[in-house]
Amino acid sequence: MDSLIAYGSLSGSVLSTVVTLYFWFVRARGERPNLRAYVIDREFFLGGSSAEKRQVGVKVGLVVANYSTLPNAILRAKLQGRTKTGAWLDVANLAFDKLTPLPFNLAPLHTVLLRLGGNFTFPYSAPLEDGNKTIGNYLREHLTEPRLVRLELHSLNDRIDVYELTLPDVATGA
Repeated sequence: MDSLIAYGSLSGSVLSTVVTLYFWFVRARGERPNLRAYVIDREFFLGGSSAEKRQVGVKVGLVVANYSTLPNAILRAKLQGRTKTGAWLDVANLAFDKLTPLPFNLAPLHTVLLRLGGNFTFPYSAPLEDGNKTIGNYLREHLTEPRLVRLELHSLNDRIDVYELTLPDVATGA
């Protein structure tokens, strides 16, 4: 009888240890940094032009979700567009809009709206300059369709999350 009580006690201790370890792992998994980005809108517009270069401005609206049970912060971002050659072209002069103070703090299990703006710089081409079709001409000539962007979000502890996102198609032809 004493051996039965000893086995029961040992089994209870082992079960308690296994359950405790399981919940520690579940909690640790929930506390890991886990940001995800989703594109909600985009806008292209004409920028500056010179004899060698044409700039096309871009504004991207993003919803960034913090799936962690701990807060996080976005310290900076980098945005690139996929060219037809397969290379990534940096968006120059990238900045958060004026309503987004940096560092941008994210509460646990919350989403936030970020708006980024900058410009692509392409080689100037007179045949692509066609009134209200100029933006679409440059984008079709240089960027993939559908438009792909790579977003890097730099957050706490030197963490960099990289996302490849498809920009939504808008009826402007760009």
